[in-house]
Amino acid sequence: EKKKYIKKVDRKAIDLINNSDICQYQLKGEKATGHRHYGLVVGKDYNCASEVISENGKGVEIYSMVALAWKAIQELVDENKKLNKKLEEVISKGNNNE
Repeated sequence: EKKKYIKKVDRKAIDLINNSDICQYQLKGEKATGHRHYGLVVGKDYNCASEVISENGKGVEIYSMVALAWKAIQELVDENKKLNKKLEEVISKGNNNE
């Protein structure tokens, strides 16, 4: 109802994820011995998928990251189904040769 220009993502989410750097970092002002964070870093020295960079270019959109993670899961499920089908074919051929 509130969305427009809707189109399905045709890029492989797995590739977007695999080509992004997951970094460990601390926020400015935190103690050096303090908590460590994990995530993406936006900047020229880091690989961060443009699909998840916020509109102002200063951070990432968690909602987009989660949606792409879901798409990646769908891709992995599809790949798993194909591999299982191939495995069943190989096992079936092996049983037919006995």
